[in-house]
Amino acid sequence: MKETKEKSLVDRLLEKEVEEIEISRPLEACVEDFFVPFERKNLDYQDYTTQDKQMKYFLMKRFLYTAYNNLLEMDLSVNDSGLQKVKKNLELVVEHYTDFKHQLTKPPEYKYEEVFLHRQENYVEVYKNASKMKKMSEAYRAQAKAFDGKMDEVREELQKHKKGTEEY
Repeated sequence: MKETKEKSLVDRLLEKEVEEIEISRPLEACVEDFFVPFERKNLDYQDYTTQDKQMKYFLMKRFLYTAYNNLLEMDLSVNDSGLQKVKKNLELVVEHYTDFKHQLTKPPEYKYEEVFLHRQENYVEVYKNASKMKKMSEAYRAQAKAFDGKMDEVREELQKHKKGTEEY
């Protein structure tokens, strides 16, 4: 079996099907659906914003991770449950920010697929079928490779024997 660098049949089929997909959900609704979780988290953490709507958690993070931790190392009586709660919330905000920043760094083609195409019913169906076909194709390819190996073994065994003999 030879490997080719050309697109597989499944990939070509998927591309052809994508061109024919009926839009079941408008782009505006898809974009809104994508950003709703981020907006909700932003509302949850709006206490950590300044007047100009910029997060001030970088300064808070710096304080809590350096100065506060150093104070705790020197004197455990400085431990304040209010600051501990803020620190935990801050860790969640940093995680939220990092996730959002990560989402923004993905290429447009990937985001188009994630935000728009994966919300189209027909595309999801075609995608699932194509994935299923691809897995089946890989399984058949593996079986064919195993059969090729077995055939090679049988050929080698046959070549060891003379033609016309009972063993052949």
